[in-house]
Amino acid sequence: MSSVSHAVILCDLTFDTRTRNCTIEGRRTINTRQAYEQKLQAQLDEWKAQIALLNAELNKAEANAQIEYKKTIEALEQQRDAAEAKLDELQRSGEDAWLDLKVGIEAAWERLDNAVKSAASRFK
Repeated sequence: MSSVSHAVILCDLTFDTRTRNCTIEGRRTINTRQAYEQKLQAQLDEWKAQIALLNAELNKAEANAQIEYKKTIEALEQQRDAAEAKLDELQRSGEDAWLDLKVGIEAAWERLDNAVKSAASRFK
């Protein structure tokens, strides 16, 4: 038989539905939207670095493979640009609209993530 234990931590937590900020014990404000944007930007930066590495591999490949690599990298760059445009749209959006944009952004992020992983595995 397994047992489950739960811990309850009591603190002064306030969530402002208008700004979507959480304030913990009056000390720290966490903006959900800003954290989300930072997470997306970090992932986008990582993909840019991975695409740059794939470009470096392109130069080492045989002539026949270079054609395939170049097509793949161009497709990745287009998806990256589309994802970056989605992030820009999110950053320019109003407070009410950003949650609606989140669904489309996550779909674009998933497509780009899968494409980068697929390309990286094929180029090895």
